[in-house]
Amino acid sequence: MRWIAKPHAALRAVVRLTCVASLGSCTLSRDLDSLTTGSDTGGSSGGGGTGGAGASGGLGGYDSGAPVPPQSPLQRIAAGGNHACVIDASKRVFCWGGNQFGQLGLPTSTTQTSRPTLVPGVTGVSVIATGNFHTCAFGDAGNWCWGQGAQGELGDGKLETSATPVSITLPGIVTLAAAGGSHTCVAAGPTRQVSCWGSNNGFQSSSTQSPSAVAAPTATGLTQQFSVAAGGKHTCVAPSAGTARCWGDNTSGQLGTGTPGDSVTPVDVLLTMDVTQLASRASHTCAIVKTNTGAGLRCWGRNDSGQLGNGSVGGQELSPVAVSGGLAPIRVAVGSDHTCAIVTGSAHCWGSNAKGQLGDGTLEANPTPQPVSLPASVVAFDVATGTGFTCALTLPQGGSDPDAIWCWGNNASGQSGALPSNAEPTPVQLQL
Repeated sequence: MRWIAKPHAALRAVVRLTCVASLGSCTLSRDLDSLTTGSDTGGSSGGGGTGGAGASGGLGGYDSGAPVPPQSPLQRIAAGGNHACVIDASKRVFCWGGNQFGQLGLPTSTTQTSRPTLVPGVTGVSVIATGNFHTCAFGDAGNWCWGQGAQGELGDGKLETSATPVSITLPGIVTLAAAGGSHTCVAAGPTRQVSCWGSNNGFQSSSTQSPSAVAAPTATGLTQQFSVAAGGKHTCVAPSAGTARCWGDNTSGQLGTGTPGDSVTPVDVLLTMDVTQLASRASHTCAIVKTNTGAGLRCWGRNDSGQLGNGSVGGQELSPVAVSGGLAPIRVAVGSDHTCAIVTGSAHCWGSNAKGQLGDGTLEANPTPQPVSLPASVVAFDVATGTGFTCALTLPQGGSDPDAIWCWGNNASGQSGALPSNAEPTPVQLQL
């Protein structure tokens, strides 16, 4: 079957979700972006319904004048510790949620906002990554980071926090990026060389900590990478064909090697299949893999909340395990203790649900994938998971409405798009 959603006639981007029922697989593409492969951007939230109750106002005001709304179609979304950001059609960045370290790109006098707000001075962006309390954006016009910088998260050679985006120098155009808790990694230049900066307390960045971009460990073996994921204290990469590799902290088995023990240098993940996308955050990692029948999903690492999705709760998995339900996702995102994926135009989540981050209208954890309670009239095409919250980008199955942002879960800083509250277990549509 084929669903073709047509945005407003004034918008040039066309989005198509093509599903092959016999294979149980979907491929979603748009003329400005393809999600068949990619990287984790975060990495990879009720008042719900279509109105987004309470989402009409931000807290603390804006940096100047009236808010500038994003332009649809929206391109990519990323979620951090308590904030999220999106790239719009004009390649600008809009952020919302907590701003105690300036991670929204706004003065810290704006402590939080539930409404997507333009980051001043950042243009031409095509790749975005959000850490716990910092954000980085990359594009033809330049590379910037902002927010917490005490551990070198901003990559400008300093150990200073900045609410104003700072320019950073990288070895070429960035094609992939992922931010962990306090570090960031990118694949840049014609060789897709991996470089990292920021915290290195688990050797997740390089052999030595650096507040500037440096080549990742065994750099000669980390070129031509087509997926990058950054966790709390570990990093993983994968080429377009071949073995995925990880390095850093392995306390919970998040390196996927089958054995305990940290690693300063990249080690092979126990996967015999090629990887099309990696995602990680705190202490677990997931990969979309190529199978004989299409796409599959494997996860490994910490499983105290059932975030690996294999039906079990507790302990850890040192080797990749299959997620229950035989999902064939086009996109996966990993939160601190939950996981979400886009499957056949719908969002599915599993793991902890203490803040409603599974989006099923309850606060009950679940170790197997559950459909998110998004309206039947929308198709989800991107998802991002933060600390206890989730956001997704959707498009209408028909009609002329533009793309939309929906969030659910922890909303203490307005990151789920409503006026601050403890939890939003049902998706809220953000006011643009």
